[in-house]
Amino acid sequence: MKIQYFTPSPALRDLIKSYYLVEATITEITQDTFFADGCPEIVFNQGLDFYRNDKIEPWAKVIGQITDPLTVQAKGQGKSFGIWFHPHGFSMISDIPAKELTNTAIALDSVFPVDLLEFIGECLAGNKIIRLIHLLNERFERMVGTHRDTSQAAIARFVIKELSQNTSGSSLADIAALCNITPRYLQRIFADKIGLRPKQLQRIMRFQHTLSALTTTEKKELTRITYDAGYCDQSHFIREFRQFTNMSPSGFNARDYPINSLFLSSM
Repeated sequence: MKIQYFTPSPALRDLIKSYYLVEATITEITQDTFFADGCPEIVFNQGLDFYRNDKIEPWAKVIGQITDPLTVQAKGQGKSFGIWFHPHGFSMISDIPAKELTNTAIALDSVFPVDLLEFIGECLAGNKIIRLIHLLNERFERMVGTHRDTSQAAIARFVIKELSQNTSGSSLADIAALCNITPRYLQRIFADKIGLRPKQLQRIMRFQHTLSALTTTEKKELTRITYDAGYCDQSHFIREFRQFTNMSPSGFNARDYPINSLFLSSM
């Protein structure tokens, strides 16, 4: 199993974290768990089948925000091509309110025309990944250029930056005041553009900081990780980590997640 990352065009880099291609041979049904990362995705699977709650998912799908550990099963030989968005990124190419996608996945034919999906499938079958990325860059740039509510998107982008720079916590009122809007309006923007509450996204960002540290640090110094991430103390860190993973930090091992581990070190 291997993964490759591809950088989006400069015009899309504040909306898309990366494109990625996973190639795998999974001969027996393999179970894995994914954790909240604050980032919606578009995924195209070819030759690989993924199941959620024992139901096969569409080969082309939009995966909204997840707030709880998500268990999936996979089997097959093939590839997955994904578009990994920043928290507000998908909302810039779709009019679907982000809150309607939270903790769910929907078939992409509700967003993209059938002929585009067929072309994407042909590119994957022919290993024309660079051509596919070029096409998606062009299409997304056009979609972003004609999208409504750019002022709300700008607010969402600004607040996300503020939250990422201050994971220890800021009050909703303070964040809203920076944008010269009311806290209630900020909540509405986040529901429509991100699918999470501002404080919820901040908690996820802080959790992802610790998850990355536990994945890449050989010696798991929990005290250092706790304060680097902005938790007030170790018990706070352990409590929130358990809420997002259903386990303690000391019980986490990236090798237990054969598919998810491909992404963990890139969070």
